[in-house]
This record gives sequence, structure tokens and C-alpha cells, in this order.
Amino acid sequence: MTRRPTALEAAALYVALTLAMTWPLLTDLGGSLPGDLGDSLLNGYILSWGEKHLVAFLGGDLGAFSRWWQANIFHPAPYALAYSEHLFTEVVMALPVWLATHNVILAYNVVFLASMALSGLGMFLLVRELTGSAVAAFLAGLAFAFLPYRLSQIPHVQVMSSEWMPWTIYAFRRYFVTRRPAALVGALAALLAQQLACGYFLIYFTPLVASYLAWEVTARAQWRDMRLVGTLAALLLIDAMIVWPFLFPYLELRRLGFPPRTLEELVTFSADVWGYVTAPLVNRLWGSWLGLTPWPRAENELFGGAVLYLAAAVGCVEYTRMRWRESAKPLATTTAGRRTVYVLVVIASISCVALAVIVWGGGLRTSWLSVRDADRLVIALAMSAAGLLVVSPRLRAVVRVTTDLRPWALAVVVIAWTLSLGPMPRSHGRGLDVTGPYLFLFRHMPGFDGLRVPARLAMLVCFGLAVLAGYGLVALERAQKVTRWAAAIGLAILAETAVAPLELNDLWGDPGIRAPPPRVQPEAHAPQVYRYLAGLPAGTVVAEFPFGYPAWELRYVFYASVHQQRLVNGFSGGFPPRYVQAANLLQRPLTRPDEAWRCLLDNGVTTVVVHRGAYMNPDAADAVTGWLRAHGATSITTVREAEVLQIPAESGSGVK
Repeated sequence: MTRRPTALEAAALYVALTLAMTWPLLTDLGGSLPGDLGDSLLNGYILSWGEKHLVAFLGGDLGAFSRWWQANIFHPAPYALAYSEHLFTEVVMALPVWLATHNVILAYNVVFLASMALSGLGMFLLVRELTGSAVAAFLAGLAFAFLPYRLSQIPHVQVMSSEWMPWTIYAFRRYFVTRRPAALVGALAALLAQQLACGYFLIYFTPLVASYLAWEVTARAQWRDMRLVGTLAALLLIDAMIVWPFLFPYLELRRLGFPPRTLEELVTFSADVWGYVTAPLVNRLWGSWLGLTPWPRAENELFGGAVLYLAAAVGCVEYTRMRWRESAKPLATTTAGRRTVYVLVVIASISCVALAVIVWGGGLRTSWLSVRDADRLVIALAMSAAGLLVVSPRLRAVVRVTTDLRPWALAVVVIAWTLSLGPMPRSHGRGLDVTGPYLFLFRHMPGFDGLRVPARLAMLVCFGLAVLAGYGLVALERAQKVTRWAAAIGLAILAETAVAPLELNDLWGDPGIRAPPPRVQPEAHAPQVYRYLAGLPAGTVVAEFPFGYPAWELRYVFYASVHQQRLVNGFSGGFPPRYVQAANLLQRPLTRPDEAWRCLLDNGVTTVVVHRGAYMNPDAADAVTGWLRAHGATSITTVREAEVLQIPAESGSGVK
């Protein structure tokens, strides 16, 4: 790659590479889902539900926005959508596809693919703006677009949708450089897009943006420019006002009794130090080596890529060397000062080595040496660093805030990495005998107690690394290396991030029950039973059996947007207490048949669907339908392997 790509050429390349990296999804965009048929089905339902309500809202039905939150799953629980992500940005992105086809699978896949292509293009624009190098920018965009970590999150389209991070910083940077209102409007749009794409990034990315704005204002010595500061404050206020209606349902759900996440959940879904060298098993290059050996665990495949790590390190080293050479100030002004510097450097070095032993090895304990107290080491390192800054004019000059974003990006990496370890940091499964700062945020900062996966801060770590990598690649370019070897570096990035051929429609299964059909269908070709339910009177409340098995619950949820009737079943990132009680009774209704029947009535069920093919043998299905008939239900139709039964009104059903 000797020629510098334009933004348009880069966009075309990112799109083409996205299609190649996710092959063979392109061959069946309207009928297959990437990865497994698990959380992607929930997200597909949310996307379809959102499209219908957004279309109604844009058509003049202003009440459609409030009804959007009253999703028809988990009946009779209020604000059912707020048990998961609302995916507003993804709904807006997919709207043209939805209007043209009404195919939610196609709409979902467009959003899925766009998350990678737009991530690459956004990082390209940002790094090119920061460095002036289109070649380095393209490679940095490539690394960010196809992160091994991003591709470990294939079923979680909301986590993959981090593409607006670089766009936000790029637009703000353009505003600081040009002071053009269009750049500020673009920054607000990109920030809102990121905040409304994923609740995690709303909480995690917003402070990052605030820190960036503070960095730029400080670097440009513009804190006294009241017009600039007031403009930025007004923009953040507008942002908060737009975001508020999307936060209110979650706060209302909390008011109604949905509890905060537990400390045990946070510990379970926090990053392990070794997670950052753990690759997803689907990774063709690293999966067989780094997918099993380091520390495989749920939400812990956080590897960013060897090229990303190395290029980011080059960026940091080159910055330190450059600033050191640029500073003409002495290391210290007196002999005592120089001696103090040397002592503090020794203390800091010993602390760093000891911390590395703790972080990567979980600690060291022998008969003559024990290295486990991370708290004291962190304090010693912080105090020695502060002392160095006090006594050394040259070091103060090196760390001075400038418009070069490498120190800011490095701070993003370090802080996000530290927080991703959660409230009780671990290395290879062993506790590090230190309390993580995330615990303070969990207990005292609004919003943090609603998030259960601190490990998703890894996306911010990778964002910061990609910015640093862009600078590092520019340093190689100046050494006349990157232009010559750009193609090789690009191929290395693609090779170490490859997952093609991508697995499609991978089935979830539940013990004791048959797996659902191997594919799902868009609305026009949905199973006949759901089209039948759509024709039942308004006010119908449906329960589907087998009840409470995640693989089947996800199918019921996916098709709930087809029939639009209220559904007692559900699946989400959280579960209403009433649903949990129902699942305990209805998963095995014959164990306590009278209580299970009463549960149906208490939840207002009027119609029951029994998927006979889901049971291991016909006798099990007959037992369930027999239980229903024994309590007064009557069969009204059979659609293929699904029998539909009606609960008579005189049974006294009603929500209590």
C-alpha cells in the first residue's frame, strides 16, 4: 500500500473487508443470523419491536414512544423492554431496510455489518486528523474494526456497536480546530448515537468524552474563553435532555422494585487480567492457542490483537522519546534533587516490577519473599511518581498537556483496563488482594449498579489502544517502514482477527428438551402458529410451552413482534420476579398441577400454545395438554406441531 487512501476509498475497503471477514453471511443476509441463535434473537425482537413503534411515532402517533417500553413479553410486568437494551440507535440505522423489506433478519445483519465498517472508517478519520497519515489511519481503523474482542461479541450487537466512539472524538477535534458549528452538531449526533446504542457505553463512554473535552480546553489554554466553555456546557446539557427520556423507564423499573445488580454478578462478569491475552475460540489464528490456555471464561475473551498491542507500545515509546528530546530543562536543578530523582526512580521501578508480578502471576510467596500487597505498591508508585513531578522540571515538561492525544489515550487505556477488572481484581482466577476502584463506582455513581459486565470496558481499552497504534504506525512511517510494509501489516491484522467462515445460526439447546428448529424466519415467513395468533382478538394473553427453557423462550420472544399479543414468556438481561416465579411452576407443570394452573390464571393467560415437537416423546406433550384440558382448557386448532388451547373466561383468569 504505497498510495494514500481517501476517506471514500477507505470506506469502500472497510465494507468489502467486512463482507469478506464475515463470509458466508453475505450469501444469506435475509435468512441467517451470525453466531448463535441466543441473544441475537432477543436483539432481533427488540429491533423489530422498535421499528414498528418508531414508524408509528414518525407517522404522528406520539404515544408510540411510551408504548415502546411496554414490550409485549413478560406480561404483566410493566416496562418490559427496560429489562434489556433499547437499541434505539440500531433501530434508527436499520429503519430504511425495515421500511423496504420488513425483514428483521436483514435489518439486523445490516446493523451488525455496519458496526465493523463504521468502526474502521471512524478510526481512520480520527487518526488521520490527529497524525495527517492516511496509511497509518487506515491500518488503525482496520485493527479497531476487526478486533478479536469485537468478534467475540457477535451475539451482542449492542457491544459491537462501538463505532460512534471514534466519530465522536473526531467531530469534537474538528470543532476545536475549525470552530465550525457543523462539526459541533456532528459531535452531538455521534455522541447521542453511541449513548443510545448501548447502555454500557452510555455509562462508560460519556465520562471519557468529558475528559477529552477537558483535555482539549486545557491543552489549548482556553478555560477563560467563556464562549467556548459555555458552548460545550450547553451541548452537554442538550445531550442530557435528549438522553433523559431513554433513562426514565430504567429508573422507573428500579422504583417498582427491580433490584440493582449484585456484587456476585459483577465479580463473575469482570475481566481477568489474563483475559486480555485470551482470544475467542472462533478466531482462526489465535483461537487454538490463546482461546483455551490463558483464562477462558464468559465475557473474558478480551484479546485486542498482537499488532494493536505492539503498535500502541511503539506510539507510547516514540512519544516519550520525542518529548524527552524536546525538553531542554534539566532533570533536576540541584545535586540533592538529582539524588532524589534517582531514589524515586528506583522505588517506582521496584513497585512496577512487583505490581507486574502480582497482576500477571497473582502474587509471589516463598519462604524468604512475599509479594502480594498490591494496595501498598500502588500507593508507593503513585507517591514516587508525584515526587518525581515535584522535583524534576524535565519530567513536568514531558507530561505537560498538549494537543497530542497520546497521554489522554494512554490514560483511557489504563483507567478502563483497571475498571474492567471489577470490584475484586483477579489474575488467572486468583484474587489480587486489592479492592478495585470499580467497587466505589458501583456503590456511589448512578447507573453503575445496573450494569453486570465490567469486562465490557475492554472496548474502551481497545479504543484507546487503536488511537495509540495510529501514532505508533506514523512513527514507523516516518522511519520509512510503514509505507513499505503497510500491506504486510494490514494482512497481519486481518490474519490474526479472521473468523471466516463465520458460524451462522448456531443453536442453543436445553437438557431434557429438543432443540428448536435450526433457523428463524422473517415476519412474512414466520411459523403459521404465530400468524394465527396475530389474528386473535386484542387482549389475548399467550403462554407457550415448554415454558422457561432459554432456547425456546428466545424463539417465543423473537416471534412475539410478529403476533403482537401479550406474552407471559420472555427472555432478557434481567427477569421480572413474577416471571421467575412462573418459570419455577410452569417449567414442570405436572409437579404441582393446581399451582401451575393458578399461575396461568393469575397472569391473565387466555391462550396456550403447546409446541409438541419440542418434547422428547409424544407422551410428554400429551401429558401437558392433558393437564390443561383437565382444568378446563379446550383445543381450538393445531398448526403443524403446535396445538393452540383456549382457557375459558369462566375460569376466573385475571392478573392479580
